[in-house]
Amino acid sequence: MLHPSDPRLDEILDQLGPLFQENRLEEAEALCLEAIGILENLTQAHPDDHGLRSLLASMHYNRGNACSSTRRLDEAEAEFRTALAIQEQLVREDPANAEYRNHQARSHFNLGNVYLDGDRWTEAEPNFLLAQALWIELAEADPSNAEYHHEIARSCFNLAYIRSVPGREDEAIASYRQAQTTWRDLIEVQGEQIQWVYDLARAHFNLGALYQKLDRLREAEGEWLQAAPLFDNLARAHPDAGAFVRDAIQAQDRLIDLFREQRRVEPFLRLLDESARMREETARARGDLPGLLHAMTMTFIDAATWLADQVQRPAEAEATYRRAIDYARRLAGHQASPETLQLLAAVLFDHGSLCRMTDCLDAAEESLRRAADIWERLHASLPHLPQHASWLAGAHNNLGILYANTGRPDRAETAYHRALGIREGRARAAPKDLDNLLYLAGTCCNLGNLAVDRGEPAIALEWFDRSIGMLKEVLKGRPDDATARQFLDNARDGRARAEAMPPSPGLPIAGSATVLARPPGPPPVLVGSPDQHGGTCPGLDDYRAGRYR
Repeated sequence: MLHPSDPRLDEILDQLGPLFQENRLEEAEALCLEAIGILENLTQAHPDDHGLRSLLASMHYNRGNACSSTRRLDEAEAEFRTALAIQEQLVREDPANAEYRNHQARSHFNLGNVYLDGDRWTEAEPNFLLAQALWIELAEADPSNAEYHHEIARSCFNLAYIRSVPGREDEAIASYRQAQTTWRDLIEVQGEQIQWVYDLARAHFNLGALYQKLDRLREAEGEWLQAAPLFDNLARAHPDAGAFVRDAIQAQDRLIDLFREQRRVEPFLRLLDESARMREETARARGDLPGLLHAMTMTFIDAATWLADQVQRPAEAEATYRRAIDYARRLAGHQASPETLQLLAAVLFDHGSLCRMTDCLDAAEESLRRAADIWERLHASLPHLPQHASWLAGAHNNLGILYANTGRPDRAETAYHRALGIREGRARAAPKDLDNLLYLAGTCCNLGNLAVDRGEPAIALEWFDRSIGMLKEVLKGRPDDATARQFLDNARDGRARAEAMPPSPGLPIAGSATVLARPPGPPPVLVGSPDQHGGTCPGLDDYRAGRYR
């Protein structure tokens, strides 16, 4: 009990701790202000009472923390400076009192954080250095006090953060290394404490980010490989601690991005699986499984596209597409909507297209058929939306290519005419839709190739001429369209093959089967040309490591 005491002050002191712990900052700040008023009166009446003056400094310090947390930096700075003035005087009067010096160090440290938040880095660094020097003196006098060593490491961490600028990277690296060594020594001597392990992991993570910025990727990888299991162990032991899980995932993401950049497929896939496991466990605990399923669908689509297009690993790409299909299927099961069904169909389409190009023909047919079935249902229920019809036409066109390449010309013709009817309907409804015209021309070219394979040059020439005419129309509106030029080359090559064939009896081509007009949307991922594959999806989020408070 303080002497002299005040009953109301005692009540405030009992209430403040829980309020700050529960982050009820507005209530805590109000009590700090009330306590400051009481203590100012008491210290005026008892100016030689060091305990009252130290408590007054602590109330200013606590209010400074509340102001800093609510981004009122000018007020926070004023409070920390007021606390420092009192604490410095107490240290002068009682230099052997370790508590006063420790409080002084804390005020310098938090004032440095206020300057960092206000982008006043040149003012922040001296305060961190002053705090560090005070804690070093305290640790030398009391080497068994773990708190002092921990605070020294924290000041090293923040100094490293400040020094991670061009020209000072070596200083930053040394500061991160000193912080790591201090925390590692604490853990070895006194056993694992959650905060120390977490801080050590963050120091490894941030140093890895600095090495990456310096293009020292091997060293960056080494730091992240040390950070990731530390974060992971914390996340497993404390699944309700969001920061541990978040940082574990971010460390994995940095390594995933690094392995991808270096085209190291095996560690990339291994860590991608581990990240997916952790994300799903977290989502289940938080009750946000649908959000997770959508995010992981997109992540695995992106990974599969990279594996197929950038590193030419079709087997791994196919397996990764299957993971994306599984996530999309589960998402549609949780939240059946046009959006989730569209996503499932799109992943199936990409998977089917890849399988068709890599001669996994049974898997290709299955996925393309499933995609077409979904788009058929979506178009039937939402006929006013053009995108479902466009994708449906693309699926039938790809099925036609598949059937043609596997010796099933009749089924190929049926599939091509299904695509043709959809796109002709759109052409009648929206004749200026050049995307639709482009892929309509592609289907005509495919029908021409089918006629050539059947030995029907006259029919083939009609299809090729029709395709060439439409492609010229597309190029009038979009002269730089590379896909249109590729399709035009294909159609002209096909026409040349047809002209070189001996004439044969046959019937002229008829119009396509009667199909309801179906407006298209975005072009399918692959249509008309086997070497066009799916586009990319959003990549993994970047993360900027923070600093200590």
